[in-house]
Amino acid sequence: MKIYCPTCGKSSEEIPFIGEFCYECVTKKIKEEMPETETVYTCRFCERMNVLGQYKKVSKESLAEELTSLLKKHVTVIDFDKKKASLNVVCTVDGNKAKFRYDINLKWKFKTCQQCDRKKSGYFEAVIQLRGDKFLIKQMLYSIEGFVNANGAFVTKKEDINEGYDVYISDKKVANEFFAAYKLKPKRSYTLHGMKKGKELYRNFYLLRL
Repeated sequence: MKIYCPTCGKSSEEIPFIGEFCYECVTKKIKEEMPETETVYTCRFCERMNVLGQYKKVSKESLAEELTSLLKKHVTVIDFDKKKASLNVVCTVDGNKAKFRYDINLKWKFKTCQQCDRKKSGYFEAVIQLRGDKFLIKQMLYSIEGFVNANGAFVTKKEDINEGYDVYISDKKVANEFFAAYKLKPKRSYTLHGMKKGKELYRNFYLLRL
């Protein structure tokens, strides 16, 4: 049975319908209810963007993930710059999928990510104490830094002492993963350095003789 859109008068023979309204009027109404501008946050130091609470490299994919969350509609980013983004939007209306293009203005703001904040404050959870042959220590330093950086942590500082090097690592979990990956068995010790929400916080120390 032929029906007519109560908004524009087009018939179901001319254009697809979603419920009682034609496809064009449905998507037009959705667009009118969408915001003209959305705010996205990037870290002023590493320039990664906040995506659902995690910081990722700015890209079409990361921006699409954040905008999907903000708009409550699935979006893919066709293109974007500092001022706006062109989107393909998909949403469900009365059990039917509506797809359309939409341009949204972007407002970029700065918010320092946890990793950069910790870098600035000298934060560390573990210390790797390298002792022994100086040449082997230099090689191990290179391996440690490469592994730590590749796994989302960072080397807070390196102290050159008479016996070798002390390497301060931001994440003790990554430090443990390093020793497991390289099948190394350092001498381990721990020190209490604070409390958080009633839980004791420890720093890990690893003595590795080379």
